[in-house]
Amino acid sequence: MILKKNKKGLIRILEAFVSVMIVFTVLLVVLARQPQFKQTTEEELTTIQRHVLEQVSQDPDLRDQVLSNNKEGVNDIIGGIMPQGYSYDVAICDLGESCSSEVVAYVEDEVFVEEAVISANLQEYDPTILKLFFWEGEYPEQYESQCGDGRCDGGAGENSENCPEDCEVICSSQCSPVGRIETDCSDTITVRTRTCGYYDPDPCPEWSSPSLTECPSGQVCSQGSCVEDTAVAIPSLTFSDVVYSWDGARHVYTHTRTFKESGGVGYTLNRAELWEDENLINSGNVDYSINANEDLVQINHKVGTASIDSIFVLKYWGTDDNSNDVYVEQSLCVDEESFTPNC
Repeated sequence: MILKKNKKGLIRILEAFVSVMIVFTVLLVVLARQPQFKQTTEEELTTIQRHVLEQVSQDPDLRDQVLSNNKEGVNDIIGGIMPQGYSYDVAICDLGESCSSEVVAYVEDEVFVEEAVISANLQEYDPTILKLFFWEGEYPEQYESQCGDGRCDGGAGENSENCPEDCEVICSSQCSPVGRIETDCSDTITVRTRTCGYYDPDPCPEWSSPSLTECPSGQVCSQGSCVEDTAVAIPSLTFSDVVYSWDGARHVYTHTRTFKESGGVGYTLNRAELWEDENLINSGNVDYSINANEDLVQINHKVGTASIDSIFVLKYWGTDDNSNDVYVEQSLCVDEESFTPNC
């Protein structure tokens, strides 16, 4: 009787063991058939896309190309860092319109997309969308690119070197003649000097990086030279009436700018630079005249950013009525809906 009970117990243990093995085997088969995520590849492509967008946002020449619907500079950057086995396309669109790619319509694999809003006008907020499309594999056969077809396809490897028929060489001289030396004042006591020459691979001359020389004690910088200190204008700039808005892609801050003169000498501003977080966003010429001991009030100026928080700095250069160089700057600190003028 005892022997029979032991046999039944052994049989039940064996049945339980076989059941566990069957379940374990089924689990292994199911897990083996689960799709493998390409997390590393996705992160790598996203990092490349964001790097390209950031570089374009910080480079005035690239921004000007994008705002002119020119993809050459963007294609050059991507072509130098794109991993083997992947292709891409670039789209440039006006803000608010559908921004798509003719090529991507024929791509069967997953497409990774990143975009940025590019704006470079100091006086007006006129943004443009730059959109990047990356995918694994070659260009689709339905959209084969050929040199000479009038379309510069950077994603297919065309550039100004291997296909000048389609891809125009973008190059413009910043200065002339070569060897020319120019001086001006970076502030009231510092002379800035730069020389015209060849400082990058393209065949067009450009200005060198400036060298700075501080004037001796008792002198100030005027029209690019150190001169004896005389009566000069005392300029200042303040921001006020700041209003926040969201345009669907960027945080926008509408504000009033007030230029003041408190030294009894009028001045005129003729050059401006806009900086964001220590990066030059844009520069350009202006023509603002401020009379002695008076104010110049300008309303409805705008700056915008896609970042959560930023520090905008406006810098102006000019000349007072006594031919002395003047300089003024002011900051606007923003954090989404929060902002601090004159920070």
